[in-house]
Amino acid sequence: LDGAKFRFPSPEHTLVLAASVAAKARFGRLCVLDLLDVVMLLRLDAGIDWPRVQEIAGSGRLDKPLRTLLSLLVELGLGANGLPAKLIRPPRWPANGKFRHLVDNYRELFQSTGLRAGV
Repeated sequence: LDGAKFRFPSPEHTLVLAASVAAKARFGRLCVLDLLDVVMLLRLDAGIDWPRVQEIAGSGRLDKPLRTLLSLLVELGLGANGLPAKLIRPPRWPANGKFRHLVDNYRELFQSTGLRAGV
């Protein structure tokens, strides 16, 4: 802005940060904007360094939140092209029904607001 310089997180750090925020909100509807930010990031930046994403997530113990976030987005219609298979496999929760419930809640949210079902 007007020649000012500022620093901001890399796309890799942004993905892990969004997973952290979503996990703290228990992937509830309050983190829908974080999910949409990730969708836009993935659509705009195809050069994401996935090994670096995994390294950042692993160092912060955010592997499961990252996998939950990405697998949720894939279930909601985000294409899996270019996403590592390991990161789009939902983590094992105490019951797989919890993940299905999460997906159903978001589908319901998008349908009730008139947004299209796929992200």
